[in-house]
Amino acid sequence: MIVRSVAPAAVVLLGVVVLAGCKSTTNTVSTTPAGSGAAAAVSAKPSGAVKPAGLGDAITVTGFNHEKLAVTLVKVFPDAKGADEFTSPDAGKVFYAVQLRIANAGGVAYSDSPDNGTVLKDAAGQQFQTDLASVTAGQSFGSVNIAPGDSVLGVVVFQVPNGDKPVRLQFTPDSGMADSTAQWNLP
Repeated sequence: MIVRSVAPAAVVLLGVVVLAGCKSTTNTVSTTPAGSGAAAAVSAKPSGAVKPAGLGDAITVTGFNHEKLAVTLVKVFPDAKGADEFTSPDAGKVFYAVQLRIANAGGVAYSDSPDNGTVLKDAAGQQFQTDLASVTAGQSFGSVNIAPGDSVLGVVVFQVPNGDKPVRLQFTPDSGMADSTAQWNLP
């Protein structure tokens, strides 16, 4: 019986292949509107802190394939209505919707379902995932394919308990799996 040992080079190659498939652990959450870096910021605060992003602000994030997206929180609908008489939130909840514009500011197309990567948070830190309900506030994103230089506008819907006030919205490309997250303070 002949027993062959695995060559050290093969073991190293296997390790490189395994590591290449691993996701990066460098995650970032940007709360700064695009174009308002610390050097460009004008603030009345003595600390020179940049105003956190809010309604109307665009934040730039990147996807897995080096997509560069400028995402803008356009509108907020704290008491959105179902699109028809058959669509209503669960008992004890309201529909809360946000309208986002996603512009492809990079050089490669971006394909995703933006609802999957959008999260709403309240002051206690509870997170709310998206709801697939249709509301009168606007058309949902569904699946998008955004060419470089193009943009899409869509509404993301959540169900929030009555009396709860969401305070932050987050969007992460690639169905919430990318390393770059945009965050806005809600009005």
